[in-house]
Amino acid sequence: MAEPLGVKVEGAREVRATLRKLGKGTRDMTQVHRQVAGMVIGPAAGRTRHLTGALAGSYRVKASAAKAQVSSALVYAPVQEFGWPRHGITPSKALVGTVEAMRGPIADAYQRYVTDLVSRLNQGG
Repeated sequence: MAEPLGVKVEGAREVRATLRKLGKGTRDMTQVHRQVAGMVIGPAAGRTRHLTGALAGSYRVKASAAKAQVSSALVYAPVQEFGWPRHGITPSKALVGTVEAMRGPIADAYQRYVTDLVSRLNQGG
């Protein structure tokens, strides 16, 4: 019977330790989420329907460890964003359209965050 083949990876322990540290660094991404949501507000306000400007001025950043949000406390904000066909209100998609248009810069912000995290790990931080 033939001997089983084995592979020994040198540095595997260090790789596992670095990946664990990287995972800890990505558990709370509030800072980058806040940055990304903030990037969206200005352009989205410009795409928002304006009668009084209240809706465009009501957008706020909400960021947590797990997600970035742009919200509005105005009750009609979702109606304007997503529409209400039974009432003849078409969707403006101001926020959705802005996020779609800004996919590149948004991805770049997240890439910079992860790159900085990896650099800090490589420096022993």
